[in-house]
Amino acid sequence: MKYLFVLLFVFLTTLSVQAQNPPADLPAFKFTGLDGKPFTRESLKPGIPTIFFYFDPGCDHCQAQSKLIKAEINKFTGTQFVFITMEEDNAKIKEFQQKFWGGVTNPSLTFTKDPMLDIDKYFGRCEVPTLFVYDKNRKFKKVFRKEAPAAELSAATK
Repeated sequence: MKYLFVLLFVFLTTLSVQAQNPPADLPAFKFTGLDGKPFTRESLKPGIPTIFFYFDPGCDHCQAQSKLIKAEINKFTGTQFVFITMEEDNAKIKEFQQKFWGGVTNPSLTFTKDPMLDIDKYFGRCEVPTLFVYDKNRKFKKVFRKEAPAAELSAATK
């Protein structure tokens, strides 16, 4: 029985470490754009920071995070955002996009779907909202696993 507890502890610790350590280099990934086309690492604009925002359209915390960022959107000029959701209904995603991000043209915003939850495979286990920040050289900078002030998020892109 003692062995079982030790094994369980090691397993849970390993999961926790995985959740805290996204890849140092931006991984190869494949999500689906709202147009049905693949969105991959090669789809990103080169040479600028990227924030991957894992969200759910109905998540109150995701909505609050969106409001925090949009209120200070000028801090994110020259940054690209990739929104990733497990939601498959384009109408719900577009409603979220319009309600919380309508009118934003800079920074670049791309909304993608991940119904198979491959994000865990690419970035490690995560829940909504989670934001992964990669610099202009596609190196991992920081992960935010809850709502974060826009200033902290923006500073992480530098």
